[in-house]
Amino acid sequence: MKRLRALVTFGLVVGLYGCGGGGGTVQSTGSQDPLGRGRAQLERVASGAQEATVHTFESIWQLFDEALRGAPGDAFAHFGAAVCLSGVVALQAEGSGVGGGGLWPGGFPGEVPPAPPGVVVAPASMAPWPVLGLIWHLDQGLANPLSLLHMLAPVVDLRYGLIPFYGYAQDDVARRQQLLEKLNQAVAHLAQVEAKPDFVCTLPDRDGVPMTLTLAEVYLFDACVQSLRVAVALSLAYVRDVGEAPPPPPIFTMHGREGGLGLGVPVRFVDLNRDGQLSPGEYLPPSPFLTLRDAAYLRTAQEALLAVADRAGKGVTLALARAGDQRFLIPNTEESRALLQRLRDDVVPLIQQAASGPVTLEWEVPTGPQVLARASGPRYRPQGNVLFAPPVWPVEPPLELPAPRRQTLTINLVAWFANPPVDLKAFAPTYPLDAQGEPRIDQAIYPDPRFGGLFPEGLPGDFWF
Repeated sequence: MKRLRALVTFGLVVGLYGCGGGGGTVQSTGSQDPLGRGRAQLERVASGAQEATVHTFESIWQLFDEALRGAPGDAFAHFGAAVCLSGVVALQAEGSGVGGGGLWPGGFPGEVPPAPPGVVVAPASMAPWPVLGLIWHLDQGLANPLSLLHMLAPVVDLRYGLIPFYGYAQDDVARRQQLLEKLNQAVAHLAQVEAKPDFVCTLPDRDGVPMTLTLAEVYLFDACVQSLRVAVALSLAYVRDVGEAPPPPPIFTMHGREGGLGLGVPVRFVDLNRDGQLSPGEYLPPSPFLTLRDAAYLRTAQEALLAVADRAGKGVTLALARAGDQRFLIPNTEESRALLQRLRDDVVPLIQQAASGPVTLEWEVPTGPQVLARASGPRYRPQGNVLFAPPVWPVEPPLELPAPRRQTLTINLVAWFANPPVDLKAFAPTYPLDAQGEPRIDQAIYPDPRFGGLFPEGLPGDFWF
């Protein structure tokens, strides 16, 4: 994609610099009006002349917000506001160390999204959200069309709340609620832009080369924003706070050590009633941990899921209808056309199906908790979604990681959209203990392997906790 964009000429700016599309009265690019200053600063960030930080995006957003108070219908002001709000969320949604810190400490390796069943080649790692959440990197996101399916990863990551563990550390609920509100505002601004069928503007890329954007890019970017909205809403639906009570001790020991994860708590002492097994009440924090916070978050997730399919479909249609030149951020060339067609034919139908009933995807089999206890390090976290999976355990750096495997898994989000479980702890397994007092993971007893219909075919053994 970078090679394609490099073919764009600077002469394109002459006719397109003043972004159009049925805007309001504020169209000057002068240095004194808020729209002109906002546009100029946004271009500096897009080109790399100014660092992309949370503070920078918030400052530019204030300029576009001021412009909208004077001209509520200005299309570019709505576009700029949406880009800045999404930029703030992108930098705070992942522990990238960029722009004022994220939700998790440190940085994480690229995550692998789910894929249509029967993929011949294992999906590549997706770009991190600090990239996917910035519209001038939209082509990088579409280079892996499966990235949009990653919004469903919180569903599989539900298992992390149920493993014998003492809850989610750093579960900053207020922060994630603020992120969701910013995403809601961003999609509202994008809706105003999408109401202008002739919208067109330019932004420079990291080399200063102007990129042309029309509603094709706006719709595709909207799909990315909506996908993060799905993930954040799913992560908020259930309480992950462990509360003020001291957490139960972990039950998995470090390899070759006596204490549980270096905390000096022998595993057998967790079996409080000495019945030879570990029940959820012995290894999970008490309620309200994993109880339903608000079913409205699940309704938001379903609404956003439908919006992802709708916006992505519209964006692909517009991009494929273009002339085969290189003047656009997403050009209709042979290289990008193959990616767009895969998004249209393989990804969008699965997203649409996931919003309306059971869907089967190919997922990366999670790393077992015993392996994690030996292999996790301060900067490593098992594959999953950064907005839902817990942070890593503070143990030694990886010595050896198992080769990833993939398996199909059928999920039915609609079962929970329609009838959300009140307490996820009701699905937690009971573990028999061996003669040494350690849990037998392979003999876990699940009260409902279907998890209230979320896994209509039952949770496969490879995904047991």
